Amino acid sequence: MPATPRFIARLYVTLLIGWVSVILAVTLYPFDFGAVSHFVSYPELTQQTEWRWWARLIDFPLNVLFFVPLGIALRGLSRRDLGWSLATAATLGLALSIFVEAMQTQLPSRDPSGWDLIANTLGAVIGSCLRLARDSRVIATTWNTLQSLDNRLARPQSWFLACGYFAMVLLLSAVLQRQTALTGWDLTMPLVFGNEASGDRPWIGELTEVEFANRAINEGQLLPALATSIASVVPAAIVANVSGRQAFDATTLLAESSKQASLGPEISRQVSQSGEFSLRFLMRAPNALQQGPARLISISADGSSRNLTVAAQYDALVIRLRSPFAGNNGREPEFAVPEVFPAEDWQTVLVSYDGRELLVTAGARSGTTRFHLSPGSVVAHKLNGASVDELRGQRILYLLLALAPVGVLVGTAVLRSAAPRRRVLPVLLLLALAALLTSALLELLLATVSGSRFDVAGWGMGIACAALGVGVAVGWRGLLSGADLTRRPSGSP
Repeated sequence: MPATPRFIARLYVTLLIGWVSVILAVTLYPFDFGAVSHFVSYPELTQQTEWRWWARLIDFPLNVLFFVPLGIALRGLSRRDLGWSLATAATLGLALSIFVEAMQTQLPSRDPSGWDLIANTLGAVIGSCLRLARDSRVIATTWNTLQSLDNRLARPQSWFLACGYFAMVLLLSAVLQRQTALTGWDLTMPLVFGNEASGDRPWIGELTEVEFANRAINEGQLLPALATSIASVVPAAIVANVSGRQAFDATTLLAESSKQASLGPEISRQVSQSGEFSLRFLMRAPNALQQGPARLISISADGSSRNLTVAAQYDALVIRLRSPFAGNNGREPEFAVPEVFPAEDWQTVLVSYDGRELLVTAGARSGTTRFHLSPGSVVAHKLNGASVDELRGQRILYLLLALAPVGVLVGTAVLRSAAPRRRVLPVLLLLALAALLTSALLELLLATVSGSRFDVAGWGMGIACAALGVGVAVGWRGLLSGADLTRRPSGSP
């Protein structure tokens, strides 16, 4: 049976909505609109940050092609002449491109360019000249493919496919999230102030009230801990409390800067057992910006092997943590909070890690910086792309891959098995329950494996991703329902 005009119209609407969504998702990744980079540069190391000329040359035609489907969809929906379609495509293509480029200015990992405006608009205009004929082979092939796939998804096996996929997701998520736990800490490393134990990373400044705990600080405990001490909110968790003002400079003797070396093994042992920690200290470093990074506090053997390091790299406070994910050096990813140094006055710094989320608060900055390590971050690291500026995008992308397919499979099976117009409310409740339960089970698993708390925000993101899959299933049914409205089932009025 050939596709009907209503199906063709719905197909172009789907293409328009779907492709605009793809454009926004691809161009606005990693979705962390803070305009603040947490990437620290090391000028002494060879780095390739500038695009080569051939990369920019290829980027232009790729941006043109990226907006071609947008023009095709607009042309397919237009009932006017070609000139009207060209004007519509140019206007929408330019407006969408301006929005994207403006949003990219708030993403430190993206590079907005005026050339993109030209390329994107040109692509939409070219697409509007390539309108697919309503009886073309492309339309017929699309219709036949969708019908065949829909028939397969309507079978009972789709339920088993959904359950099997979700079980695989849970198993893989547990393995990946385990990589962010604080395991494998070396119990022989000393606690050193103002330098490395090897004496080659000196820091110029003053420290006092250094406090370690083997428990993470939650949101409600953060402000009291900053104002007073960690002991005031979790007194039973204190491992070490080193008071007394200590000044460090480039001439400080190693024997002086490592008086508390014996505390390193005890701190490491208790943190390894609990899987979490908090660190609070006061510091002042009014001198010139330092690099190395210059070590304030470190539980480490030398410059390449550590359990924990808090350091200064120019204006940024740098944190490195040992885990299966980050390795013995904790360099990838390396966490940094910019605009902390120089510190003319005494500042309170609080660092807390619960197994997958690092919280950092420095006195000179307002608010708390959060770094969330998800299974997506581990996957990105294995693919050599674990940029600290893309942690949110990696988390969202992983949740989409984990939960959206489950939503599509469950949604399609439920919608095909339910009688429309008679069971609307039960169907909606069942689909909502599926999104809530799958996302809750995944979040509960990640919290349990990492030893952290149940993250309500993460649960909400999971619900949104599962609901997106359900929405795709609903759109799928809406698209196919317009295929042949002239046929009615036997016995219908």
